[in-house]
Amino acid sequence: AKKYWQANLADEEKGKAARQYLADRKINDQSVAKWSIGLALDGWEHLANKAANNKVPAKLLAQAGLITNRNEGNGFYDKFRNRLMFTITDATGKVI
Repeated sequence: AKKYWQANLADEEKGKAARQYLADRKINDQSVAKWSIGLALDGWEHLANKAANNKVPAKLLAQAGLITNRNEGNGFYDKFRNRLMFTITDATGKVI
């Protein structure tokens, strides 16, 4: 998820508005890199679909709190949409 969100932010088109927002807030590229800031796209299944394409079990993302079960029907949807994401790491730098 971290790498996916970072790629979204770096993408010329997908991340354009978010990068402008960061620039307006005086958050530079060094801070973006230091804090592993990324972008969750505005949509219901971007992360869930990306994970499925990479054979990452949806159950794993659900346990991590990144996606959730649909109330009706099968499948999952992204919990975080259209927002900047800050990766949380432990003291060794491992994503938690």
